[in-house]
Amino acid sequence: MRVQLVEKLDYDKLEKRIDKYIEDAINSNRQFIKSLDQLVIVGLSEDSMNEMVFNIVKTSEEDTYISRKITKFIKELLYSFRNSKENLGEKVNSLKKQIQEDNARLIALRNSTIKDIKEIELSQRTNIGLSLYKFQMNAKNIEDIVSEFSANGLETNTKIVEHILKDGEKTLVFPDNYVFEVSGVSNLVKNVLQQEKVGVISSNNIQGSFYIPNFHDKDGKLLPNNDELKEQYVKHVDALNNRFLYLSTNGISINDAKNILPCGSLTNLVFSVDAMELKDLIIKLIKTKYASIQELYVFGKRLYEIAKEKVPFIIAEIDNFVPTLDEDFVFMDEMVEQIEDKDKDDEDIVDIKLSTNNIDDTILISSIMNRYQYSYKKAKEVYNELVVTIPNFKKKLMKAIISSNDVELETVMFNINASISLNALDKLSAYADILPCDISSSDLTSFKTPSSIMCGERLSKEYDNAFKCNTELCNMFEQKYGVRKEDLVYFVMNGNMINTLMHFNGKSLRDFVISCEKNNTDLELKKFAKNICYELNRLEGAVLYSATLESQSGYLRQIEDEEPQRLLELK
Repeated sequence: MRVQLVEKLDYDKLEKRIDKYIEDAINSNRQFIKSLDQLVIVGLSEDSMNEMVFNIVKTSEEDTYISRKITKFIKELLYSFRNSKENLGEKVNSLKKQIQEDNARLIALRNSTIKDIKEIELSQRTNIGLSLYKFQMNAKNIEDIVSEFSANGLETNTKIVEHILKDGEKTLVFPDNYVFEVSGVSNLVKNVLQQEKVGVISSNNIQGSFYIPNFHDKDGKLLPNNDELKEQYVKHVDALNNRFLYLSTNGISINDAKNILPCGSLTNLVFSVDAMELKDLIIKLIKTKYASIQELYVFGKRLYEIAKEKVPFIIAEIDNFVPTLDEDFVFMDEMVEQIEDKDKDDEDIVDIKLSTNNIDDTILISSIMNRYQYSYKKAKEVYNELVVTIPNFKKKLMKAIISSNDVELETVMFNINASISLNALDKLSAYADILPCDISSSDLTSFKTPSSIMCGERLSKEYDNAFKCNTELCNMFEQKYGVRKEDLVYFVMNGNMINTLMHFNGKSLRDFVISCEKNNTDLELKKFAKNICYELNRLEGAVLYSATLESQSGYLRQIEDEEPQRLLELK
């Protein structure tokens, strides 16, 4: 695992550039010393001496790396030689010593320059964050406030930030984002970042490579046969990868075939956080339930070490954070295990709960409030009047709002509870706020079989066997060897179903449905969007919203034509 901060100022390039300047200067000085040594050796002939000294003087005047005082010294040397040849050796040695001292000062200057630039950058970040915080409560000009904090120095300002955070202040904002490049981590890390609403900018999977965990007992101690278990796990994931290659080379899309790969598939990713988000992320990774998963804990500690250098003012709050113990929840675990779940959830069920009883009215009235800056009461009066006076007013306004990407769509929320594969959940995070879910508790026997695989008997059998073998090995690791649940999370496969709660607003839901219309490869997401649209179409308060969505996506027409079975009765 490699975790590094992508600096806004590329210090590696800066150091190389400074090193190049210093190297050129030192080489120039060394060449100059050779010329001086040659001057002493050749100094038998006054004519040759004069010519050589003249060339040295000319070179030193043209060379930007040789200081003026050394050039002046050379001229004095020439004058001295003409008057007293006996002083030549002494003068040359003195000059060589001065040049060597200059070289040493250049190297020292290089190290202090890089250090000073890094400190100036950190100081500036801290100053701006504090200045914006004070600016909210102060009538002063922002430049004056920045100047005040700049005069304090980095150490003083760091203590001020720590004090503000200690008091629980949440309005402290640092405008700079920290971009991290992470390589060689499992998809589990990516899933956690997405669920914790961290902005994953980019990611790419490393084909055929997997994270191999260490295996611990329930007390967190490394099992004596850890090496043997790791060897078994390696053989297992290699077999899964061979099945993936078999499916993907027999007409199954990469997206469908990767359902049988474990969530431990390696990936590289880039993500972005501000200072406060970084603080919260580190706390979650090293001081909450995530810390019991070794990979997540190591990832959090790497971020912590970087933060100590680059964002030192968040370290005190991280160190002082006292986590809620998992023991606080165990009182209900035993009882839940005793409750028999006779009926397995239908994987196609989509349960929608609304933030308001009337989606259409909320969106339309919000549009009038925003456009004319009316209060809700005034906007509702105008709305009721326009409904009477303008034919098809509601339909026209809803169409205008959805087509123009207006923010009024964000005034309504849809809370959706659904069972969806880990593979699809990864893509959904671009549109929905997904509440963190404990995938280590996933039912490995529940998995999604793509329609492209179901239609082929041989492929379907190969696919089912992959999940069956995976479940059997996981059970053996847990029951026979006593492996703790947190290490077994790497047996969860991309096709396993995850029960999750997600939040869409009206705009993000519209964007998701339309994107599924354009995406012809991910049939699971298309079906999920189709089920959402079907449920929306049955909501009395969302008739206009769902009908307008239908005109842009075509999903509802498909559903009406197919007359699907009712999925869930909404309350």
